[in-house]
Amino acid sequence: MEGDSGRPSIRLRYAGLLLFISRIYSLLIGLLFTVIATRRLTVGEFGLWSYISTISGYWMLPLSFIGYWIVRFTARGERTGATAVFVSSIISLITPLLFLLSSRMIFESIDVDYLVLILVSVELAIIGISSSFDWIAQGLKPEILAFASIVFETAKLLSASILVAMMRLGLVGIVLTVSIGYAARAMMTYGAVKRFISGSSMDTKLIKRIFRGIWLPIYGSIPSIISSMDAILLVHMTRATDSLAFVSAIRTVGSPIGLSLVISTALYPKLLAEGRLEDAEEATKLIYMLSIPSSIGIVLLAPYLLSILRSDYTIVFIPLSVYAILQLISIASSLAMTIASGLERVDLDEDANFRDYARSKLFKVANMSTVSSLIYVGVLACLLYLQKDSWLSKMQPSISIAFAWIVSVAASTIFSLIYAYRMLLGDLERVRIPWTSIARYMLASIAMAIPVYMLRPKVVYVEVLPLLRSIAPPILLGVSVYFAALYLLDPWFRRLLSRLIFMITRRFS
Repeated sequence: MEGDSGRPSIRLRYAGLLLFISRIYSLLIGLLFTVIATRRLTVGEFGLWSYISTISGYWMLPLSFIGYWIVRFTARGERTGATAVFVSSIISLITPLLFLLSSRMIFESIDVDYLVLILVSVELAIIGISSSFDWIAQGLKPEILAFASIVFETAKLLSASILVAMMRLGLVGIVLTVSIGYAARAMMTYGAVKRFISGSSMDTKLIKRIFRGIWLPIYGSIPSIISSMDAILLVHMTRATDSLAFVSAIRTVGSPIGLSLVISTALYPKLLAEGRLEDAEEATKLIYMLSIPSSIGIVLLAPYLLSILRSDYTIVFIPLSVYAILQLISIASSLAMTIASGLERVDLDEDANFRDYARSKLFKVANMSTVSSLIYVGVLACLLYLQKDSWLSKMQPSISIAFAWIVSVAASTIFSLIYAYRMLLGDLERVRIPWTSIARYMLASIAMAIPVYMLRPKVVYVEVLPLLRSIAPPILLGVSVYFAALYLLDPWFRRLLSRLIFMITRRFS
């Protein structure tokens, strides 16, 4: 697991591609889970589930504060295992109790069964325990997270098939299945990192360093808190959970585009351990090789993909198409944040003070995210208020709200891109954007788009199985055409494919 320097030896392409494959699997299995949920829950219940998930996410923020430093310290060769487990266990005991004590006040205006809230508190405790193993895995051997994701989604789907589809437990069943998934994930990741944990001991100096610098991830968490207020705005300004359900549907169907960003999960510790810009360029090629065709495919098949969740959602296919394009821009700024954070060395100095951190790229990354989230929520609030009396809102309120949401996403995305490349990477002259490779991906995607457009169904089926059968041929043919065209156009892809084939044949020979 570790190189000669004592730092983890991370294989970027191997870990990155494994993570991507696991995300594809997770997407497919997660889609089946979402179909079960949307087919067994009403639109209002699905919106309520999204709302509860958003609120419970606030209570997991303390875990991210600790995990921020555990990943960085682990990637740099420090023995963090026992310390990570100890701190996360304390948080796992406190957080569920505080959630339950405050739940009546938080959900006062929403009709929700108290049993659901009790089960959510149990879920929070399980997530807390699982998180410490994930931090260690990301800093030590990121590919472990690929297998953990597969275990999580598989356990979740099997549980949902019984508790939600067969027993029809509704929202209670949904929360139970997520908890079972996290419990299975925790057992798998613990088995993978237990040797690292047992080989370490409680380090009070490490705890002091974490809490001395904890203000930085706390400040960095402000954007997620602000951004998640969109759920509260959508529910309370429209006085219905249906509006949130349509936005959640767009996000769910648009999520495959961002799947390729999972490669940055391996890039981040790789940069922390070795600091090579060549790895950043390699990751950028991999990410856009996968995200560009995904975006174009979603634009072409938007109404059909939305109908998989529920036929009601097909009316927002235009906002989904815009969201698919915006995702490509968002990936660029996310990559810039990963590169800037991974190359920053201020935390190597154990005597670094507040001023040192405030001048670092870590602080600039947090600044960018904060301003971007303020723009997003601010524009959304204004547009939700202004659209109330529009003709579109009176005729199709769900479409009107979806357009208001997508405009706010566009505003924050464009700001983030400009800031990222001026403030984060502006002084890193050696960072090169692989424009030639991106152009080749675009050409291959155009070749892919032709058969997908010609073979897409003439009607949108309501039933899931006929719908899946109708869109499977254009998707499979499109994937084949894309990679065949890319093989002809891109020498880098040909070398990558040769290495993958060699790796697979060597492993099974």
